[in-house]
Amino acid sequence: MFLRKKCIGVLEKEIILNNKCEEIAQKEEFVKNKYKELDEVNEILKQKCSENCVECVQKEENFHEMIKQNDLLKYDYSQMKEAYDKMSSKTKQFIDVSRKDADTKRILEATLEAKQNSINKYLDTIALLKQELA
Repeated sequence: MFLRKKCIGVLEKEIILNNKCEEIAQKEEFVKNKYKELDEVNEILKQKCSENCVECVQKEENFHEMIKQNDLLKYDYSQMKEAYDKMSSKTKQFIDVSRKDADTKRILEATLEAKQNSINKYLDTIALLKQELA
């Protein structure tokens, strides 16, 4: 029962982690699209302007800021993916150990019951022999 609750808790955390990974992947995709859009806009502006203007400089700065954010999102995503993979592996190990423990418990209970039945049988035999002797 305790192991089942633990497994459920681990699975819930795994679902949350999966959702976060998907959310980060979506954000990364959004940033990639923005990156492409800004790159296209940047090229158009460079063609139109022969000199740097204030607006162009600002857009250039925005473009570089978006690149930095994209790199940070890639890093966060890779960290989250690595953590998810480790947790998934540990979860599988935990579930395997839990199953083995349950099997071992079942075998031990069956062995205990068989030995208890043997002891009861011997006690009954002893009681019968005492009655015969008396």
